[in-house]
Amino acid sequence: MMLNIIGNIFNTSGYSSHIKQLAQALHELGQEVRIESPKPQGWESLVNDAQLLMLSREQKNDMITILIGQPPFIPFHWSDNPKAIIPFVIWEGNLCPKYWIKYLLDNKIKMIFVPSQHVKDAILNTSYEAKILESKIKIIPHGVDLSLFMRKEKKERENFVFLSNKGWAQGNNDRGGVQFLIKAYAEEFTKDEPVELRIKINPAYCPVGWNVQEEIKKIGVEKRENSPKLLISTDAVDYKKMPEFYDGDVFISSTMGDAFNIPCLEAMSLGIPVITTDFGGQTDFVNEQNGWLIGGEMVEV
Repeated sequence: MMLNIIGNIFNTSGYSSHIKQLAQALHELGQEVRIESPKPQGWESLVNDAQLLMLSREQKNDMITILIGQPPFIPFHWSDNPKAIIPFVIWEGNLCPKYWIKYLLDNKIKMIFVPSQHVKDAILNTSYEAKILESKIKIIPHGVDLSLFMRKEKKERENFVFLSNKGWAQGNNDRGGVQFLIKAYAEEFTKDEPVELRIKINPAYCPVGWNVQEEIKKIGVEKRENSPKLLISTDAVDYKKMPEFYDGDVFISSTMGDAFNIPCLEAMSLGIPVITTDFGGQTDFVNEQNGWLIGGEMVEV
């Protein structure tokens, strides 16, 4: 039985990372997997041997399709005559869009995948048919490659290093919350203190013309003589090289909402303690026993 996984693997977004790792894991378990993804020019040089095989496979009529995307796209894929479609739903808020529910309640949809209890609750909180939906929903958490994200011996360094890895494209209104981290760091520390903040901004979420220095000005943080050390990268980094970024003392995710929060798991896999908010998929694995959780208030978006 072929599994047909639909989603774009050719960028650095969390979606892309999730699709590639899910497909790779199923492939290594011996499952026949096909990946259906938009392909950029020269895509063959951008994938490994397993991904090349999965991207090159022809579809079959009796395949099971896993659609990693929004439920309204489900009807477009019935024309491929799959045996079944399983939507893999990703959502960040405490309620999902109401118009999604009719697609998830469709009798032809026998199973729904979500990455966390957070997403499951968002779907159930939105619908009066919670009992029907609950019987369909299965939590399939994301993961990291433990052969890459291995705990390392802690280095001796002069400065205490704070780390953050997130998308940031909407200034003060960005869901990722990088703006709160930069503000808090600038208010708390000066250049005379042995600290530094290293932020990896995922360019997959940045629009054309986006400028990090302009965004910092927009959130009211001005460069001053006694500003603490702040290092920001907006480079696209290959997944295999990402463990090199996590060279610090504590990881901070000041997110306002995440369906899972892969960077928190990456940091923890490397033995780096995590500070994050208490709302989002990361609460499936970050708790008061292994990290620091920050509370907040719900706001409409």
